[in-house]
Amino acid sequence: MPGRGRSWRGVGEGNPDRIGTDEVDDSTIQAEDLSVFKSTEITGTGSDQNIAHGLGRTPSLVWWSISLQGDTDTVIEGATDATNVVLNFPATTKLFVYAL
Repeated sequence: MPGRGRSWRGVGEGNPDRIGTDEVDDSTIQAEDLSVFKSTEITGTGSDQNIAHGLGRTPSLVWWSISLQGDTDTVIEGATDATNVVLNFPATTKLFVYAL
């Protein structure tokens, strides 16, 4: 993915570094083609937690959003697999987990 202020590389509209709007087909990528997981709010335990994501494959990207920060905001990701996102975070912390 291009960084901020950069365009996709390709051929289009007379510029070899850009893809023109005439080359983009709106029907090629649809929301139902994407598998996205968002958890309910999860409270930490201080131990590894298996959070079932239901994607049917190992996620290519996992992130979290802390909704209640406790004594520390340390979150450790374990061995995430095709079934679970594995996270370890303090019992004083709550968060939401996302996976693609």
